[in-house]
Amino acid sequence: MPVIQPHFGYLAVRFNPGVRPADKRAIAIQCHLEPYCSRHDLPDEAYALVPVAAGARSDQVRHARAAAALARHRRVVRAGRVFRHRKSLVVATDRIWVGLAAGRVGQAVMAKIRHRGGRLVRRHDGDHLIRLPAAVDPVRECARLTRLVAVEYAEPDQVIVGRGFTGGAGRKPGGRVQPALTAVGAPQAWRLQSIDRSTVVAVLDCGVDSTHPDLRGAVTRSSNPTGHGSALRPAPWDSHGTECAGLVAAIGRPGGLRGIAAGCGLYSVRVGYTPTRLAAYVSKVSWFVAGVEWAWRNGADVLSMSFGGGPRATPVERALTRARTLGRGGHGCVLVAAVGNSGIAGVEFPASAAGVIGVAATDGRGRPASFSNRGAGVDLAAPGVNVTTTTIPDPTENEPGLYFTDSGTSLSTPIVAGIAALVLAANPALTGAQVQKLLAATASGSKRRDQRVGAGVVDAARAVRAAQADE
Repeated sequence: MPVIQPHFGYLAVRFNPGVRPADKRAIAIQCHLEPYCSRHDLPDEAYALVPVAAGARSDQVRHARAAAALARHRRVVRAGRVFRHRKSLVVATDRIWVGLAAGRVGQAVMAKIRHRGGRLVRRHDGDHLIRLPAAVDPVRECARLTRLVAVEYAEPDQVIVGRGFTGGAGRKPGGRVQPALTAVGAPQAWRLQSIDRSTVVAVLDCGVDSTHPDLRGAVTRSSNPTGHGSALRPAPWDSHGTECAGLVAAIGRPGGLRGIAAGCGLYSVRVGYTPTRLAAYVSKVSWFVAGVEWAWRNGADVLSMSFGGGPRATPVERALTRARTLGRGGHGCVLVAAVGNSGIAGVEFPASAAGVIGVAATDGRGRPASFSNRGAGVDLAAPGVNVTTTTIPDPTENEPGLYFTDSGTSLSTPIVAGIAALVLAANPALTGAQVQKLLAATASGSKRRDQRVGAGVVDAARAVRAAQADE
């Protein structure tokens, strides 16, 4: 897994309140940045990502010169660092996560943080989200806090900008049961096991279009930690969650598609979004944490996460640990995540986190997809090449249809999540860890673990039979 690296092409700039756009443009040019109109604004943040001006000097030298000029300018609050993680930009703004020990020692540290101007925004057990004064560098503050005995960890609440997906042209479904689900034994599993809304799959993504004819009535609850847009009516350029949800819970209406766990309860949890058609996708660690916490605390059995691409984050790992140990009344939720589409060694986070089923993609013949990441974090595989699913029509992009043919581990993930839901419907007494072992034991693969497909391609029918036998 690559580590997060400095990005010398950008600076995150925060101006004093009330500075006019024309003045921001002039300040940017004075401080060796590109014109301010070329910025990327961060939703809910007082920061903008502004490119460093091109020149003959090295990127690092030009970056240092611009940062120093901004630090001296009286109308600039702070110039923050920007980092790179694969294809995403990562920014630390005004919030940090701090894990505090229980008892008086932790309370004493929290009192010191408040004395220095920090304000508690949210708390999940021992994980504290804290807003710092505008002029405080969150990276340096985290480094200072980690030296304290009562502090278990301290990390910025990172904002992650940018994410890409592969995709194809709009297409009508060829039938209610598509080849991807037939390949994993879905029709046989449906004859063995029914499912109802008491078994819940939470899709953590950019929202699910609950008005889509194939998803109408499928979404039973929703949450929107982003505070923007809607978890039930995302914009057409935020159709990724709708694509994933269709593979889980499309109702199988005449002329439409059927999801592998059609009839289950479906939660739509919006943990990221694209502000405008031409903007980059934005997500935050705090949104991920809030989404995971809401899902397991509100009764989700399976969490389907196709939002990989950001760096490892301790507060997200700790939220996932609570979900897989405390969820389902102590039986533990089943956590499923995409390993990534870069075709490289090393799986994306959170698929790399402990206890999460990392899902790779295969083609129509069960062979590993060329774009699918590989490594020890790959646990299972499912079809992920040219998969037809539900989408949000966007006439301006020549996508008038309700269906989309797409490729990616993002689509393999909800297939595995839906099979996990069928397994739990067959045997609700199983723990999350037992479901993971059962899916691996019944997968169609060699006895030896493979870094491209893990234990092999999931088999819904074999998994359901095994769950029924264990009941």
